[in-house]
Amino acid sequence: MGKYKPSNKDRSLLKIALFLKYISKGDLAKLESDIRSPKAPGFDLFTHIKAKGYMSQENIKRLKQCYKMFGRQPGDMRFGELCIAFGFLTPLSLEQALEEQKRLTDKGISSRLGSLLVSRGMMTKAQCKLVLCKQQTACLKQSPPSPSSPPEQPPLDSTTCVSSCELPDFCGARLISEKELGIYIAKDALTVWLVKRDGFNDEIDPVWIKNLMEKYGIVHGIRDDNALQGFLDDPQFSKIPFQAASGTPAVEETDAVITCLFEQEYLKPGILSDDGTMDFKARGDMPFVKQGDVLMEKTPVVPGKDGINIFGDLIPQKAGANPKLHAGKGVSLSEDGLKVIADIEGNPRLDDLNIVSVNESIIIEGDVDYRTGHIKYNKNIFVTGVIKNGFKVEGIDVAARYVEGGQIKARGNVLIEAGVTDSEIEARGGIEAGFIHRSKIACAGQIKVQKEMVDSLAMTEGRFNMDLGRLFSSEIHAKGGARIYKVGSKKAKPSSITVGKSAYLEGRRQTIETEIDTCSTLMEQARQAKSQIANRLQDISRQLGDYEKSMERTMGLMERMEKKSRDSLEMFQQTLDDAGDKIIELKGQKSNLKSSLEVQDEQIEDAVRRFKQGLNEKFILKRLAEAHPAHSVLEVTGKIAAKTKVCGPDTAMVLKQSLIKARFMEVSNRGDGKRPPKKEMAVAAY
Repeated sequence: MGKYKPSNKDRSLLKIALFLKYISKGDLAKLESDIRSPKAPGFDLFTHIKAKGYMSQENIKRLKQCYKMFGRQPGDMRFGELCIAFGFLTPLSLEQALEEQKRLTDKGISSRLGSLLVSRGMMTKAQCKLVLCKQQTACLKQSPPSPSSPPEQPPLDSTTCVSSCELPDFCGARLISEKELGIYIAKDALTVWLVKRDGFNDEIDPVWIKNLMEKYGIVHGIRDDNALQGFLDDPQFSKIPFQAASGTPAVEETDAVITCLFEQEYLKPGILSDDGTMDFKARGDMPFVKQGDVLMEKTPVVPGKDGINIFGDLIPQKAGANPKLHAGKGVSLSEDGLKVIADIEGNPRLDDLNIVSVNESIIIEGDVDYRTGHIKYNKNIFVTGVIKNGFKVEGIDVAARYVEGGQIKARGNVLIEAGVTDSEIEARGGIEAGFIHRSKIACAGQIKVQKEMVDSLAMTEGRFNMDLGRLFSSEIHAKGGARIYKVGSKKAKPSSITVGKSAYLEGRRQTIETEIDTCSTLMEQARQAKSQIANRLQDISRQLGDYEKSMERTMGLMERMEKKSRDSLEMFQQTLDDAGDKIIELKGQKSNLKSSLEVQDEQIEDAVRRFKQGLNEKFILKRLAEAHPAHSVLEVTGKIAAKTKVCGPDTAMVLKQSLIKARFMEVSNRGDGKRPPKKEMAVAAY
């Protein structure tokens, strides 16, 4: 038995393991205590670590691969390829991430690959920093070689590479080679470094250095003469760089921040217990506000400051995000536009378009059935019982304990505490329920199902979530992607899951466009009919005028001939009677035509109203679609059964075998030169 002394390699490995959180600080302290006790000959540190459970075999393998990477100089220094070399990513995972980055770029959203990988949970922040560190170190070593280039930096071992991010970042820097000096200009033109060459002349003074830099346009932020003289006198600057000039970076505007002052997640179906039962009492209280209450506050943008680079060029400050407050029904903006204030008492709500409103509520005690009839209010509706078979409920937010064969149509969110059976639900917001059986649900927000979904259809523009639930014999369309615990079984009919593609809003859009076209046709037909009626009225008015004038002439003739011939008077009387009958007939026709004209005006008014509603609804649907970007990813955290169909916007696949913890994502392959790139559904371990 003897004392074990870790090698430098082992110590370096443990430092990296701690940095990557492969081992905790507590376990590292225990390991150090273990090492201090006497050990038998042939003691292996990592065999001991595995036996004690301080680190998994997989993490030990990854750790050793990381260590080897720091002793190599990979040919491809791109970030993604380094991640694969370190063992942090698989080629398929990188392909998926690059596809996601391209999709975001096409939408005008700039996202670094490392940040994207971390946000998607494909890498940790520590792993990302380690890869960036290696990339930076390699860039320093890969400065353009030349007879007058600065001496190569000494190799960095794994104990120093973690802190090597503190070294100057020469990645992308421009090198200007002079006989006496090497001048490195940073990619952002904010820093200049000098390195002495082999041909350095000791007679050089600070004025010469300033003139040299001015020759290359470097005029701002140059160090003073004392600092430059220190560079000239110190021999270490033939091996390490000296910062000779620095610009003033721009200070970005600070983003405006909007703070919501009321509880938004009060509509909770309940808490799922370990035994699978649900506590429906654990809902939280519905928020209620009074007139004058402040619902949202906005902290305005903090102004930034322009910068200036080493060439004297202005660096404009980057504008901060400045979201607006949107006031809906029952609220108003303060005079300075920084607060949303309640105008009435009621339940506050923030929808997917970031519009704040306060809505009055109505509570239905008991069930919605023959006692209540259909329920339709421009309010929040809370049903303490069941929405029975054949009955409809329409409102803003709608909540009920159970839906059994009923229908719900909501302009906001829908919460069903227990579940839904043989029913239809449509919502402009989100839908939450304990379970869904033999039903059809559709919404523009997210769908959350706690326990299970069986023999049903779900369409959402947002994300479909069943973190602890099971899906059987159902069809899912989720534009924002899906996350499901378990899909299918051997006995159940196979399910179909489509991600990244709109089904609900696209169907609504087509329906609305059909309605708009119908209204346009009705308006045109009504206008043509109105024009024909107006022409007919004009013709009748002309005939009435002619008959009335004829009667006046006949009556004048009768007065003059009254004393001469009685027979002639009888003849004129008959003519007068005929004209009177015709006038009565024409006046009747005129009255009917005026009534028809009023009907056409009403039809035009109704068609115009429906046309405007359609256009407004189409605009709202467009905003809702923009609020929910497509995300063609399905995550299965448990098991997905064979024969399940998984579809993206352009691809589809049927599983040949069951999988456990899988991630499906539509990606573009790069082609092979002969065939063009095409979309395919990729599968990776989750």
